[in-house]
Amino acid sequence: MNYSTNPFGWRFSIGTWFSTQVYVSVFFPLAVLGICLYFGFPMGMVLSALLFVSVLLHEFGHIFGARSTGGIGDEIIIWPLGGLAMVSPGSNTRAKLITTASGPAVNLFLCALLFPFLYRSPLLKNAFIPWQAPISAEAFAAGNMLDNFILLGFHLNFLLLVLNLLPASPLDGGQMLRTVLIDRLGSTRGTTISIIVSFAIALLVGMAAVVGHHSLALSFVLIIVIYCVMDHQRLQMGEHFDDSFLGYDFSQGYTSLEQSDEPRPKRQGFFARWKSKRLAARQEREALAIRQNEQEVDAILAKLHEKGMDALTESEKRQLKQASSRYKEKEGNSG
Repeated sequence: MNYSTNPFGWRFSIGTWFSTQVYVSVFFPLAVLGICLYFGFPMGMVLSALLFVSVLLHEFGHIFGARSTGGIGDEIIIWPLGGLAMVSPGSNTRAKLITTASGPAVNLFLCALLFPFLYRSPLLKNAFIPWQAPISAEAFAAGNMLDNFILLGFHLNFLLLVLNLLPASPLDGGQMLRTVLIDRLGSTRGTTISIIVSFAIALLVGMAAVVGHHSLALSFVLIIVIYCVMDHQRLQMGEHFDDSFLGYDFSQGYTSLEQSDEPRPKRQGFFARWKSKRLAARQEREALAIRQNEQEVDAILAKLHEKGMDALTESEKRQLKQASSRYKEKEGNSG
């Protein structure tokens, strides 16, 4: 996709963090504006900032999850409807599941981190209701700012956790379900069943949104339906179907970059890198010890040449004898 010609793909960089290029869609400020108009400027800005950080950490979860499996993660895009982590996990099913589950795991960790500060709060029960804010704009303005931060941070991460565990694509739960189904049933049948499940989830969420008058949830349902339609058409038309949506190619996310025609080099997993570092450190220590021993032997030989054998201590004689033995052994091996 050409980001320079597609307006929905316009984005700007906010830097490279942990070897990952982070981009933000130029339309993300519109989402911030919408949140501020709905909740008021003070609460809206806090919500927007917390949402941005929570989504970013969620996507970094995918990045580090992929790297831990020996794969690659090098790009994150934050856009009005969430985030995308561009990664290529290891080639097996376990690697893909770890990569996908690492995002929600970050949100779960953040919830666990914030919960001890909230368990006595009378608003705690509101934080577990995903479809509404746990505090009104008026109560936010009158309350303690730190308490508000903690409450909203917990609520947003709980919301991201619940949403992403729904078994509907392109959410993490849907990606994990599809990965398992494809592994057990094959690509075509597994994808077909995952599309059916996603449609069912969209229908249930849509009915709940209509009954509860949650208009925002309907846009969420629409995204799932559009993605399911694109998946279905891709199955029917093969790789000739352009499955990009609003300028972003969802199929090139953290579960399908490995399908690229140009294979990308695999990065070592965490334990492999740890073992490599330990081996390199040990080899460096051994090389340093050898150099130090050689310097000591040279000093002993110089002393021997100047003052004779009687001037050497017992320790120096043993060291000289050991060096002589090593030299003879080396000569024998080379011969």
